[in-house]
Amino acid sequence: MHATPPPAVVPIAPPTTSVAMLVAMAANDPVVEQRRKLAAEADRGLSLLERLQRDLATGEPTPERLEEMAAWVEGFTPPDDPALGPVAREIELRVRVELAKHDLRA
Repeated sequence: MHATPPPAVVPIAPPTTSVAMLVAMAANDPVVEQRRKLAAEADRGLSLLERLQRDLATGEPTPERLEEMAAWVEGFTPPDDPALGPVAREIELRVRVELAKHDLRA
């Protein structure tokens, strides 16, 4: 009679962390999500400035464009974030300067 060898012991590897899991974890991190929102709001101000520049290159900005910029600056609160704060304040200042050039205050 042949003795059957015992089954081979295969070590169980710890589960690997997938990229999808890291992305999901980052999305659930309130600090990361807050920074993303702050950056998106600052980017909106920058987009408004870019659109104004295009308007000025072809003539005058529309009243709607200036109103949109004024509304943005009125609702904008610069973040306390040390990385985003200075950049966001520069964007806000530039929007205010452009509005002042067109005799608008925000």
